[in-house]
Amino acid sequence: MTLSREEGDIFLLAHTVRHLGDLHRHADRLSEADRCYSEALTLYRTSVSPPWLDFANALRPAALLKERLGDNGGARVLWCEAQTFYQTAGVQQGVDECVKHLARLG
Repeated sequence: MTLSREEGDIFLLAHTVRHLGDLHRHADRLSEADRCYSEALTLYRTSVSPPWLDFANALRPAALLKERLGDNGGARVLWCEAQTFYQTAGVQQGVDECVKHLARLG
């Protein structure tokens, strides 16, 4: 991650931080995962033209974490945003997953 920061490539950094968040989430270090996902999403949101699929793929685990933490409203917002980006990227499987989670959240 240090190398990603030093390179100055925000998309590489966002991608790296998101995957670190995934590792934390799978190891039940949920607050660390949340910090990583927040940083990754901030990097994507503040960039001029983020890669839509990478952005959607960062929103997905953040939404899963929000669901796990019982923050259904936060999860809903992230799933809606991910759905838009999956549609933009032409990834129907991602759209379908978002729709499924949104229906379950109500």
